[in-house]
Amino acid sequence: SLCPHGKTTMAPQLFERQLKDGAWGLTLATPQQVRIALEYGAKRILLANQLADTKAIAWFQHCLDADPELDLICLVDGLEGVSLLEAVPGGRPFSVLLELGRPGGRCGARDLETALTVARAVKASKRLRLRGVECYEGILVSPDTDSDRAHIEAWLDELGELARACATEDLFETDEVLLSAGGSAYFDLVAARLAAVELGRPARVLLRSG
Repeated sequence: SLCPHGKTTMAPQLFERQLKDGAWGLTLATPQQVRIALEYGAKRILLANQLADTKAIAWFQHCLDADPELDLICLVDGLEGVSLLEAVPGGRPFSVLLELGRPGGRCGARDLETALTVARAVKASKRLRLRGVECYEGILVSPDTDSDRAHIEAWLDELGELARACATEDLFETDEVLLSAGGSAYFDLVAARLAAVELGRPARVLLRSG
């Protein structure tokens, strides 16, 4: 499914056309961008980032509690992020995707065991619900495309391994697990690799290309 990255255009008219033409939802990068999408009627938004500001977290919680039809999802990659989300009181729980990164990368849990530790903390929380796993493979783009391909395929396979481990431990709290990666350069690899992940339960592959 397509969940196009709205920050590419920040044009509400294009948001409307993309959703009307069948996009699953919209991806955005900051709370300010999410606010604009909400003002123009978007009902399903993936914030491809963590909420690290308590005011922004409180605003997200307010939006969730004010509109039962609103589906807002954000990312987590560490226990600190889980604690921040848990600290804000509210009604509806936060939906989160667990981000898997790479050693030395800009974001994401650095290895499978670290990621699983975060997933278990989400499952233990009354304020959070684990909806799936994701990564941003776009950080590996370089002129050496053959090397990129091998690294990206290995990363996506590791993401699939993480999803299977979470499913085995029953850490997902959702009717449909979301498997997602966010770059625009290798969306064909993302689609093929993640579609092959077998979890024994319904799953959806989300492509977030701009």
